[in-house]
Amino acid sequence: MREIRKRYRSMRIWGRLLLSYLQASLVPMLLMVVIIALTSTYLLTESAGELSETYCSQAANNIEGFLEDSDRIIRSVLIDSDTLSRLENAGNYSMSEEINLYLEIRRVLMRVSLLCPSDVHVMLLTAGGELFQYSPTRNAASLELLQKEEWLQQLLQSGNGLQISAAHRMTYDEMDPDGIRVTVLRKLYTPRGADLGWLLMDIHPKDLIEPKRMVSEPNSRFPVRLLVTDAQSHPLYDTLIQDGTVQWSSVIGEKINPEELGEYHHVTAQVAEGNLTVHALIPYSALLRRGRLILITSLIVMMLGIALTVVLSGSISRRITRPIVDLQEKLVRVEEGKYQPLEQIEGPYEIRQLIGTYNSMVQEIERLIHNVYQEQLRQKDAKLLALRAQINPHFLYNTLESIRMKAMVGGDAEVSEMIKILSRMFRAVLGKDSKFSTVRDEIIYAQNYVRLQNLRFDGVFSWEADVPGDLMEMKVIPLLFQPLVENSIEHGYRGKHQQLRIRLQGFRDEGGDICFRLSDDGTGMDEDRLETIRAAISRPEADDENNGESIALRNIAERIRLRYGQEYGLQIETRLGEGTTVILRVPDQKGETQGAEVQHSSGG
Repeated sequence: MREIRKRYRSMRIWGRLLLSYLQASLVPMLLMVVIIALTSTYLLTESAGELSETYCSQAANNIEGFLEDSDRIIRSVLIDSDTLSRLENAGNYSMSEEINLYLEIRRVLMRVSLLCPSDVHVMLLTAGGELFQYSPTRNAASLELLQKEEWLQQLLQSGNGLQISAAHRMTYDEMDPDGIRVTVLRKLYTPRGADLGWLLMDIHPKDLIEPKRMVSEPNSRFPVRLLVTDAQSHPLYDTLIQDGTVQWSSVIGEKINPEELGEYHHVTAQVAEGNLTVHALIPYSALLRRGRLILITSLIVMMLGIALTVVLSGSISRRITRPIVDLQEKLVRVEEGKYQPLEQIEGPYEIRQLIGTYNSMVQEIERLIHNVYQEQLRQKDAKLLALRAQINPHFLYNTLESIRMKAMVGGDAEVSEMIKILSRMFRAVLGKDSKFSTVRDEIIYAQNYVRLQNLRFDGVFSWEADVPGDLMEMKVIPLLFQPLVENSIEHGYRGKHQQLRIRLQGFRDEGGDICFRLSDDGTGMDEDRLETIRAAISRPEADDENNGESIALRNIAERIRLRYGQEYGLQIETRLGEGTTVILRVPDQKGETQGAEVQHSSGG
């Protein structure tokens, strides 16, 4: 138990919540299953009782209906014919009259057989000891054997009404001595009250209860066993015998006590005519089987409910613990120097307050870092200003102007133009105190540099700038394009007066950032050299004293990262013999002035 508690305390909050949900739902589910099992058993017992009573009552009514129909058939034959009354003088007739009387009695018995719903062996046992019979199957009963039947003697001595025997073998039938029949017996009198004898009708036990008289089938819901016995508990009908489960040979002449048959739900009904008892029995095993089925179904439903509870509670637990887990991950990143705020969610007050406190902490840390970063930038700017202050701009401008005028006087217009362009470039660099320049100024500065190089190399460099007007007045760090142009000329120029095309394009990428693509069609570089330059750009501390190309690119990349953040910078794409493309990416400086779209180009 102590180990279980220890493991429970060491579990994550999500697992503890899930376990709590299961504990809270499992007990009610088990209680519900127990209640369903008990209730279903009680209802099944009640339903079985109602079903037994229904079948028992139906079977009793069915037998009574059969006996009433049989009595009605016998009475109708006796009323419609006076043939039987002639039996009083049977010994006073001639041979031919005797034969005619025999044929007339046979026709009467045939009418009785035909009026019955099933095949019936009809016999007339006269008071004088004669036997007349008719059967559709031509059965021939022996008078001598019939009079020896114990069941017949018991019926003859019991009374004068309509009676019915227990199931017995037809040992008196020469055609079917092993057949099983139930005999309906009726005492006959003449209109004057004289004793004529007995009318016997042999029927099969299965015809005692007609299925069409039953409202519903016995086995529709429960395996109901219908058993019919006489006053001495001898069987007349049994559904187990009809189904072939039990043989008549094992029960003929035996008394059946339903109380000794086993565990049954037992209901009885009396049939007044014939002194019969109808038993309806439903085995308790069937009820228990139904109860077990309901219990198993309830357990399956409970397991599905538990599975659904696990899924739902897992989802709810994750919704509750997800912000805490995110906060934990963000705190780990804070330790690594990455400060990312959490999105505020609609949840418990404590969670929202915790997220708010964390975001405030991150913002404060970012503010402090930004202050330190700005201080470092101010120190760098101070160094640049100190370097710039070492040069007297006015002295430099006046000196360059004097040289240019002297060249003009001497008739050297090319030298004069070069000094003029150089003077403009120095004025653009040293004449401003701002930390930022516009894209327009940077393009003009790069264009002047290309013009200066064209004067030097006889116009072999072609320059084209294609930048949207809304980007022309955007503020950027100074000296953004000229070092790249210089790099293209230094390392991309093929020589031998072959023209080098340099093109600058500006656009917005899918993320909304501003990109400048500067491409040339120069010599390009191989993969090894490209990887070396990329590595140098990605490592600000790299020593590139012997690689002027990577120094210029690394300087621009580092200045972009210092000013705009680590996610900005430049990337290089090149192919040997086809040229080089450098893509600069900076954030969109919103709120800056916009100007009309312009294009600058210069050529040789």
